[in-house]
Amino acid sequence: LMIKESDKQIILKKLAERIGVYKCPICHSSSFTIADGYLANTLQDNLNSIQLGGTFLPSVALVCTNCGFTSLHNTKILGLDK
Repeated sequence: LMIKESDKQIILKKLAERIGVYKCPICHSSSFTIADGYLANTLQDNLNSIQLGGTFLPSVALVCTNCGFTSLHNTKILGLDK
C-alpha cells in the first residue's frame, strides 16, 4: 500500500469534517474510495512545453466506486502535510 490504511482514515475524517456526506456529482452515489497514492499535479507557466518538477499541488483523490468520477483534494488545505 502506498497510503497506509490509518492515513486513509485520517483523510476520510478530514474530508467528512469539511464536506459532510459527499455525493458524486455525476451519478449521485455516496460510495467512494481513496486512491492508493498521493498526487503531485505540477503547475505550468504555459502549455507550449511541459515542465517536470517545480511547484505542485499535493493532493489525494476521492474516487466514486460506481462511475469512477475522481475529485482531487489539496493535502495542505486539509492539514495533512507532514
